[in-house]
Order: sequence, then structure tokens, then C-alpha cells
Amino acid sequence: MDEYLYLVIGIVILIIILLILKYKSKYKSSCVICLCARDVEPYLDNIFINLQKLNTLFYKTQVIFFYDTSNDNTLDTLRRYQDTLDNIHIIENKEPLLEYRTHRISNGRNRLLDYMNTNFNDYEYFIMMDCDDVCSNPIKTDVLAEYLDRNDWDSLSFNRKGNSSIDSGHYYDIWALQYEPFYWDCWGYGPNSVKVLEFMKKDITKKLNKLDDDELFTCISAFNGFAIYRKDKFKNIRYNGVRKNEISKNEYSKLKTKLEIIGIYNSKLSNLTSWNTPETCEHIDFHKDAIQYNNAKIKISKKNIF
Repeated sequence: MDEYLYLVIGIVILIIILLILKYKSKYKSSCVICLCARDVEPYLDNIFINLQKLNTLFYKTQVIFFYDTSNDNTLDTLRRYQDTLDNIHIIENKEPLLEYRTHRISNGRNRLLDYMNTNFNDYEYFIMMDCDDVCSNPIKTDVLAEYLDRNDWDSLSFNRKGNSSIDSGHYYDIWALQYEPFYWDCWGYGPNSVKVLEFMKKDITKKLNKLDDDELFTCISAFNGFAIYRKDKFKNIRYNGVRKNEISKNEYSKLKTKLEIIGIYNSKLSNLTSWNTPETCEHIDFHKDAIQYNNAKIKISKKNIF
């Protein structure tokens, strides 16, 4: 009887050791999750449920919020969670709100990067995640887990279809999206912007649908509310929400040819123009600069993570 008991105990200990080794092997990486928070109180409970799920994918995680002045109880809710969870960090913006939305968001995202690089510089990954309804549905961590051991991406975002009657069935975040030959912000085509946006929405949806299940789409920029990054490939890269109105002659030539093919370009649009706004999507320069300076691979999965 004693021998049988010892055998059972030995087997249990062996199983525990194997499980520990398996856990350490599978979850060997570390990740910092970054979120900008302003007027998002209604979504925070679901966001924190998703954050707890993301925690299970990594050996260690840190969660950083950049809080901007809100008209609801966003800050109180964040503090309540911070009191109960030991990996929550809150950066409070003490400066007046910037006039333009993309300027505010790029400032917040850069502050998150600064905090991360100062305090968690040895972490392997970081996630940039929206903090509103876009990321409040239950997250599919199994989809993200499929890609963590792959080396064919440095920035990975995911497919997402819009919920409105206008966007239903098509890719959602066109403003952050650039792929050849669409080297230009979708709202930067003057009076043709809506036509270009509608074409890109259908075109990228078709391209993603044609991919094999494990194939990734190579692009210049993409976000869709949630993206994971290899931290080393984005060293010294910054977000910028200020429109530059810059495009190379080669890129312009390819883009012009494409617009002519789809019947949008005309002789009156001799130069790309904006809607007279100093704003652009902050993700575009972030990804373009990472490609230019760090040879980063920007990819989209055809799978939906929410």
C-alpha cells in the first residue's frame, strides 16, 4: 500500500513538473499592454475582462493607461481596478486638451511608449489597444496565441468588419490602412476621398478573404483597434497625428495609375489634397517609419480577434 501511495505521489509530482515546464515554455514572453482612455467608462469592465484574458498568454504583463480629461467616471473606474490589480499603471495628463483628436491620441500613445521604455524596457512585446466599444467584445486569445511563436511579422493587426449599415461586411479601420499602391491617407484625396475610401474598403476585404487561413497580408500600415508589436523593431519610433502632405514621386506615380484604373483620378486633381485639416491617422507614420528605419514587417491576419 505504501509503495502504491509513493508511486501515485511520484506520478502527481511528475505531472506537476511537466505542467510547469510546459507553462514556462509556452508562456515565456512578456508584454506591455497600452491603452488611451478618455470618456470610456461604459466599456471598462469588459476591457478589463479582456485584459485578464490577455494576461494568460504571457509569462508576465504590465498594463498602462494614458488618461485624458473626461466627462464621465473613467479615472475613478481605472483607479478602482488599479487598487485590486498589481500590474496596472495610470498616466494622468495634466496639460490642457490639445485641439485636434489625432494630436491628442498621438501624444497619449507616445507618453505610453515613453513610460514603457523607461520602466519595462526588457519586455519583448507591446500591444496598442483601443479602450472603447471597438475592443469591448470578448477577445479570442486563441487567435492571438497562434502567432506568438511566428517570426514573419513585427506588427500584427487583425481583420475586423464594421457593424454599421454602411460598413457591415467590410474591413473597418480604413484611415489607419495603407498598402500598395495606396500610399496616402484615405481622407487626403480632396473631393474624391469618399470614393477612394469605399474602394479600399471593398478591395482590402477581398484581399483578406483570398488569403489562406495561416497567411498574412503585407501592408504599410494597419491597426483596426488592436495590434501587437515586437518592441525592438519599434525602438525610437513615434506616433504622429499631424498631416505632413508628403509622398514620393514613385509612390505618387503608382497611386495615380491605380486611381485612373478605378476611374477616380481626373485632370483636375493634379495634386493630392486634404480636407484642409492638420490631422491624419497617427498609426500611419508610426508604421512607415518602422519600415524605413528598422525594416519592420507590418502584417494583417484575416482572422478576427473580437
